[in-house]
Amino acid sequence: MDSSVETPVRFLSMLANPVRWKMLQALAKSDYTVRELAAIVGESDNLVSYHLGQLAKYNIVSERRGDADGRVAYYTLNVEHLRDAYLASGRAIHPLLGSVSGQADSTHAVEQTSDRPMRVLFLCTSNSARSQMAEAMLRDLTKGKVEVHSAGSQPSSVRSEAVWAMA
Repeated sequence: MDSSVETPVRFLSMLANPVRWKMLQALAKSDYTVRELAAIVGESDNLVSYHLGQLAKYNIVSERRGDADGRVAYYTLNVEHLRDAYLASGRAIHPLLGSVSGQADSTHAVEQTSDRPMRVLFLCTSNSARSQMAEAMLRDLTKGKVEVHSAGSQPSSVRSEAVWAMA
């Protein structure tokens, strides 16, 4: 398997395990010991330890020793690393899926998706408002890098409200 595909697939498969998912949800709220996590997820200490090891391989969790008793290990969710790996997995599918806000730089997204120019058609009944506005917005957002058109099945003139809203 291609490594650009393999890493996100392994990462997402690791997250998809129900026990690990419950553990991540718990660790999002606080740090826990193996015993505490086992009680929360309803599994044995050994199984929870195994899954913590799997999560640690991806640097999703880390271990720290307790201040009062150095023999006790607490597990912490590495939120920033989890977020970065999650977004990188999304970016492996499409640039817009790798954005925290869901609003990635649209010109970058267009440049990355294909060698061919992207073409978009907004189709609506009368092509008098929404499709015209969508066409203008996409053209502006992509700075002309996308060929954009609008059309209607029963075309009419552009509504004055649409012209006013876009001015």
